[in-house]
Amino acid sequence: MLIMTKALYCGSFDPFTLGHLSVVEQALEHLNTPYKQIEKIYICIGSNDAKTPLFRKEDRIKMIKEAFINHPHKDNIEVISYQGLTVDLAYRLGAKYLIRGIRKNDLNNQNEEKKLAIINQELSKTLGFNLETLFFESRTMLLSTISSSIVKSLCSCGEYIAVANFVPFNVHQELMKHYLKHRFLKLFYPECRSIAESYWNEVVSAYQTRPYHNLSHIAFMFNLLDKYSSANNYKSTDMELAIFAHDIVYDVRSSDNELNSALQALSWYGAKYSKSDDLLKNLILATKQDAKPTTTDEALLKDLDLSILGTHSPKITQNYTKGIRQEYSYLNDEEYIKGRTAFLTGLMNEKRIFQTDFFYNCFESLARENISKELFGLRYKKI
Repeated sequence: MLIMTKALYCGSFDPFTLGHLSVVEQALEHLNTPYKQIEKIYICIGSNDAKTPLFRKEDRIKMIKEAFINHPHKDNIEVISYQGLTVDLAYRLGAKYLIRGIRKNDLNNQNEEKKLAIINQELSKTLGFNLETLFFESRTMLLSTISSSIVKSLCSCGEYIAVANFVPFNVHQELMKHYLKHRFLKLFYPECRSIAESYWNEVVSAYQTRPYHNLSHIAFMFNLLDKYSSANNYKSTDMELAIFAHDIVYDVRSSDNELNSALQALSWYGAKYSKSDDLLKNLILATKQDAKPTTTDEALLKDLDLSILGTHSPKITQNYTKGIRQEYSYLNDEEYIKGRTAFLTGLMNEKRIFQTDFFYNCFESLARENISKELFGLRYKKI
């Protein structure tokens, strides 16, 4: 006889990480057997009065739901919020298991979790049922290091690239929406705050729904701009505004994206400190595929735009190539492979992919390695 069962996974999930996702997937594997099948895992967002959350409960529920939207077991996942004791929630929902993640080689964490499990089991007995806690260790060293607190700390330091390896794609977008806003508003006079807010809404509206040319792309560029600035004592308000604006108008079928993006950025100019309209316009135009930079700043922006090619992370590379393919979804595979191959081969034939010494030294070799791998995949239609 097949037994149907329910389980709870409770936490603040502020934000939901790949560590949390791993725990859910391990629980699904453990609870789906020839004799037992998981009917529902409730991901339960509780309240913690001792902490001020980064995201509202409603936003966290939405992010977690989106993280499972293409998951094979999405119908077995339900995301809810609750108040009160976990054991009371388990009783109301008819759940017999609690799911908990524990950290490898962290005895204090494991001991505390085991104590909590004993208490919950005792409390369940007063309601006439048994609530068993299932513990799941992190599968990799990387997953064992992930926590919501670490994710937020890294974002506060501007380490957006590392965070992309710690959270689902959609969660990274929401984090970038939060952490980039302050950076954008700082580019404008304080007395222009209300109109700057409206400009920020334009940025979010333009970038947030794209598979690749999105807020994560902008964040990666800022992450590396900060590294470059630290090494070279560099600062430019126009460069920062150009990063925000360079893809604000983006249509893969158009050849005027950079010009139209520049014109939109220039419409913001009355509310910011600037040197000249031409400086910002020329910076953005330098990101055109066939443009040849004529200044160091133009070369820097172009290098920042291409820096994803030199990523060390297979996960980021996979999301990048997948995102680019989705943005060109109107092309069939043969058309896409032809165009993408031509673009990548053109880069490989250049003397240097990256024009500034900083990016050349950091990423040239790895970029050529990544491009070679992608070209191999395209040759054998592994897209």
